[in-house]
Amino acid sequence: TVTCMIGGDHSTTACAVRGIKEVYKEETIGILQLDTHLDVRDPAELGPANGTPIRQLIDGHTVKGENVVNIGLHGYFNAKPLIDYAEKHNIQMVTLKQARRQGLIKCVQEALRQLTARVDRVYVTVDMDVLDISVAPGVPASTPGGMTAAELFDILLEIGQHSTVRHIDFVCLDPSRDSAVAETVKTGVYAWLQFITGCVFQTR
Repeated sequence: TVTCMIGGDHSTTACAVRGIKEVYKEETIGILQLDTHLDVRDPAELGPANGTPIRQLIDGHTVKGENVVNIGLHGYFNAKPLIDYAEKHNIQMVTLKQARRQGLIKCVQEALRQLTARVDRVYVTVDMDVLDISVAPGVPASTPGGMTAAELFDILLEIGQHSTVRHIDFVCLDPSRDSAVAETVKTGVYAWLQFITGCVFQTR
C-alpha cells in the first residue's frame, strides 16, 4: 500500500510522518525531500508552521537527520543558521545545480539507494516550490531558477518505481495564487500521475 497526501502547506508533512511512525514503531523512516528550502526553521520561534517540518521530525526523534536527503535547493532563502543546523544533523543537501550536473535521475537513484540501505521505508515530500516560478506561480514561496515540469515528471516516474517508497505528499500548492490557466494545479496533478505510473511499472 502506498499513501498519497495532496495539499496543505509543508507543516502537514511532520504530522503525516509522525502518524506513520506511530503505526510502524519499530521501523526506520527516511525522507527524500524535493524542495527549494531546507525547512529546518525553529518551531520555537514560528510554532509548527510551514518551513519547520524537517526540524520538527529531527528534534522530535522521529527521523534522523542522516536519513534525510534534500534535492533541489536553490535561491537565497537558506540562511546560514539553517545550513548550520542541517550540517550538524547530517542532512544530505543536494543543490539543483549539483543534481543537474550529476543528472537528476542518477541523483535520485543514488539518494534512494543510500536511503534504502539504512531505512525500512521512504517518505517522499514534494514541495511544489521546487519548481521554477514560471512553471508554478501558485505556491507560497515561488522563486526563479527552479526545476522545469519535465524534470519533476522524470524524477517522479523514477521514484514511483522504488518499492521502498511507501508514502508521498505534494505540498505548498495554492490554487488561489495560480494563474487563469491553472498551470500549477495541472502540473501538480501530472506530477502525481507520474508517480502513480511509476508504481504501476513497479508491479509488472
